Amino acid sequence: MTKPSPQTRTSKVTPTKATKTTRASDPKARSGATRAKAEVAVLRAGTPRVATVDRREQIVGVALELLAETSIESLTTRDLATALGLSQPALFRHFKNREALLVGVVEHARAQLEKTAVAIFSAGGAAVGQLEALGVSLLAHAERQPGLPRLLFASTTESAGEVREALRGVVAMQASVVAELVRQGQREGEIDPGLDAGAAATLFVGMLQGLILRWEMGGRDEALAERFQPVFEVWLRGAMPRGEHAAGEVAPASSERARAKASSVVALDVRPLLERGDEPLGAIVGALDGLPKAGVLVVEAPFRPAPLITLLKRRGHAVQVEALGAQHWLVEVVAGGEPDVEDLRDLDAATVAERLGAVAGALEADAVFIARVRGGVPRGLGALLKRRDVKVDALERSDGVTVVRLSRG
Repeated sequence: MTKPSPQTRTSKVTPTKATKTTRASDPKARSGATRAKAEVAVLRAGTPRVATVDRREQIVGVALELLAETSIESLTTRDLATALGLSQPALFRHFKNREALLVGVVEHARAQLEKTAVAIFSAGGAAVGQLEALGVSLLAHAERQPGLPRLLFASTTESAGEVREALRGVVAMQASVVAELVRQGQREGEIDPGLDAGAAATLFVGMLQGLILRWEMGGRDEALAERFQPVFEVWLRGAMPRGEHAAGEVAPASSERARAKASSVVALDVRPLLERGDEPLGAIVGALDGLPKAGVLVVEAPFRPAPLITLLKRRGHAVQVEALGAQHWLVEVVAGGEPDVEDLRDLDAATVAERLGAVAGALEADAVFIARVRGGVPRGLGALLKRRDVKVDALERSDGVTVVRLSRG
């Protein structure tokens, strides 16, 4: 028998389960999960170690590919480690357990959906056009990553704890974006101002979920986004004005508006709303509408609400975002965008009192000064400001920082 020449000799490689599957299947018929295994196997062959953040993203990406072929309840860390060519202990260096991994997958999905919403908000235009673009973009994204529907349709009885909360956040974020676009359409006179924006958003999101479910049951054999237009036209026809309300007379966004405080500095924790599956954007917009110009709204959220930040900035509000923890964010909003908030947190109480006293003495009629301080309003300063006919509104945030607003007039 003739031995292979050095140029043609190949090293013997023991096929992995993924490569066996690939060889036994027609490449055109391979599933997304099989392709992911093959791609990861190629990626790992002879490549240097990747950074932790990149590895986490790689793990999440392959998990989404596997979810395209299996339910969220059936996805195991053993299957994922095998697809990645890693051991389970190596996998757990990046995610402490299966629940943390699933939360990471859901957070990745939420971040992708946020990017879509931010891009649409940033592009501007009429609300109806933005709603249409949002629907097409979300469906196209689901088609590109069919593992996403597995997340959104995950069984609430099986997905518990942090995973369930993360899933609720994804759905609530979608509903919030749609509800705000509905309110914009009401202001523009293109959508019936008598409609409940939250109910209209629920119907819109349910419409998308129904299209995705039908697409899944049909074997994903058609372009998903192409199914949207006729269904959207039916939704829009039901939402159009019927002459019962004057254009621009928008119904209250939610009951939160009726309960909005008269104070010029207000706190709103949207975490309970998200836990109930409610859309929080209506409550945020309602609270802002109840504030005077240069009023302050402090929002607490379990994640960085990128679409909200973009929306509020486009409306002319000033926004400051701070992370207090991995799942605890503060969003500080100054209605109307002015004045700038002065940060006095690093100053001692005596210096803060001196600064606030000097500002109060020079404050003109209808002017506003806002600052962040530690330890609250200095003792004795309130009486001094009252004698100078300066109104003081103060709110202590959950991190112990106090927002102080001085106004005259």
